[in-house]
Amino acid sequence: MSTDLAKGSFVVTALARWQHQIMEFIHEEYIAPLRAENAELRAKIQELQAHAD
Repeated sequence: MSTDLAKGSFVVTALARWQHQIMEFIHEEYIAPLRAENAELRAKIQELQAHAD
């Protein structure tokens, strides 16, 4: 019953927006830089492997 009352409420909407903002922040501050660093390291590994062969 309490979940029926909460559906579509201002609180649920606000929490959903807040969660979305947190996920965007985490992506921008942590995930995206780690992916870029990972790509750089993979390129360096491939370069080193090419020189080793």
